[in-house]
Amino acid sequence: MQHISLYRRWRPQTFEEVIGQSHITKTLANAIRYNQLSHAFIFCGPRGTGKTSTARLLAKSINCEQGPTPNACNQCQSCIQISNGTCLDVIEIDAASNRGIDEIRALRDKIHFSPATVRTKVYIIDEVHMLTTEAFNALLKILEEPPSHVIFVLATTEPNKVLPTIMSRCQRFDFNPISVDVIMRKLRLVAQKEELEIPEDALRLVARHAAGSLRDAEGALEQMASFSGKRITVEDVQTVLGVVDVALLFEAGDLFIEKDAAEALFLVNRLFESGRDLRQFTRELLEHLRILMIIQNVDDPRSILDCSQEEMERYRAQASLLRDGEVQRFLHLFGETYREMRWDSNPRLLLELAMVKAMKVDADDSREALLARLEALESMIEKDRGSGLLRDRPDIASRVVQQKREGREPEESLAPREPAPAHGRAGSSPGPGHAVDLASQKPISFPERPDGAYSQSETTAPTLEPTTPEGKVDITEIKKKWQAILERVREKRIPTHALLLEGSPLDFRNGELTIEFDSIFHIHKEKVEKGEHKRIVEAALAEMTGEAIRIKCVIAAPSSPKPQVESIYQHQETDEESGGKARDETRERATKEVEKETREEEKGDSPKSLKNSVDPIELIKARFKAKVVQKIDLKDEEKLWK
Repeated sequence: MQHISLYRRWRPQTFEEVIGQSHITKTLANAIRYNQLSHAFIFCGPRGTGKTSTARLLAKSINCEQGPTPNACNQCQSCIQISNGTCLDVIEIDAASNRGIDEIRALRDKIHFSPATVRTKVYIIDEVHMLTTEAFNALLKILEEPPSHVIFVLATTEPNKVLPTIMSRCQRFDFNPISVDVIMRKLRLVAQKEELEIPEDALRLVARHAAGSLRDAEGALEQMASFSGKRITVEDVQTVLGVVDVALLFEAGDLFIEKDAAEALFLVNRLFESGRDLRQFTRELLEHLRILMIIQNVDDPRSILDCSQEEMERYRAQASLLRDGEVQRFLHLFGETYREMRWDSNPRLLLELAMVKAMKVDADDSREALLARLEALESMIEKDRGSGLLRDRPDIASRVVQQKREGREPEESLAPREPAPAHGRAGSSPGPGHAVDLASQKPISFPERPDGAYSQSETTAPTLEPTTPEGKVDITEIKKKWQAILERVREKRIPTHALLLEGSPLDFRNGELTIEFDSIFHIHKEKVEKGEHKRIVEAALAEMTGEAIRIKCVIAAPSSPKPQVESIYQHQETDEESGGKARDETRERATKEVEKETREEEKGDSPKSLKNSVDPIELIKARFKAKVVQKIDLKDEEKLWK
């Protein structure tokens, strides 16, 4: 007996058997039931989603001897002939091979003949977008006013190539790609009927490889059965379809976290020596990175992703160790590599180069890489902002950053200096304008007054109304542990730590911690109170206090300014040091040059003579009191003076 392909044997025979397209089958069934059928339809969608099968079901339902009915009997002569493809009045035309105007003219001459064996003649034109412009124009009049006994069904995978005048004469139905879970259910049913033994992981690999096409999935299942017999394993699927093992994708993700370029090159070598398609690996790596990006930005990724619970936990763990900017840079990098592999004869070199760029951001000159380097630099400087050393000495800052990049601790001579006591010797009581916060044991600085007088409210440490919830945690304990909480947040995610540094605990009531931000840090407040940042802060609070604590962020009221607590952002060096004295001397010299310029302008000196007597950079620095001026390279320096 002649062998029939699996997808042909399991082609749907009723509208109920069409999976994943209920919005279309329900509309067509109701149109048949209430006798509201159009004379022309166009079915659009990816391959293998049921366009031609639905067109045949439509022809069968119209011409069934028990109908027209949405539920064809599949037993009468008309249903059997249409199912077997032997009905003379259901004509399927391949527009890819019959695309000229002569074929359409022949069609126009034949449609006026009445059907021979059934009630209505149905023309199914597949891949209609392949028709020439002349053939489309010849088809226009036929579609606009066809005979009453003719119905046209057009099918295409590229509706954008169909003339708008053709589209306007048809009812359009868009077929959606079929989800992985729906394809798995159908494959499970087919495997059971065909007596095939296949595990769930292998079914999921086949369904993912089909990319929304049920026909491709059924064809792959038949290929597996030919290779393995009645017992199909995950290894068989990976071997025959060239599907990359998920473990390799997670291994690549771990290498991105560890920044291990050597192991990444060994991974590419293993893939190459095992005969894997490197372009296929790159495509699946892009899908892996896409999942990580979705998990980082969506609160409920299960609503988007088709993953098992175990896989979702592994994805979450890996996504938590990568920054958002890193994942986006990897997507851009490997997306460009995937496109270049299509035309390059050495895909291995392209993948190796992409791996090295992913591990070593300095080797990547793309815009995303530059942004990643800036973010890393900001994180390093953010950590060492405790003293004014790195801010006032950029030469030292660059050396500290370079040493940290190399994994070395900064030299003792480069380490930030300990801040000097605010007043007098250690242990002395704070003077006017200073107080001590008993909760955190940190000095509180007040703004200096010209007259040196302070009111009682200004010389007293700010106090909050003591609030104690039903649990054991109160605001005093949270303040004592605040530095430890910040450190725990930093271990989880550095950007969240940088945002939270600008806030301070204000109040704690009913399991909710109020964190206060100054008005100039309103962006920090908005980011901390939502999304991933909020989840990380609440998790750190729970770990450090042992209770589930919610957070609420507020902006400090401008009407009641609070004394400012000394933090790691305040300068620890004063202008009495040698650096400040040198800057004062430079400023004094620049001021004299400005006075000299003014006198020469009053005398009517020309700009050219002035330019020869004064350094323009020093003049601009003095006039605008700028610390850093970037020199502008002009072909005609006279433009600077005009």
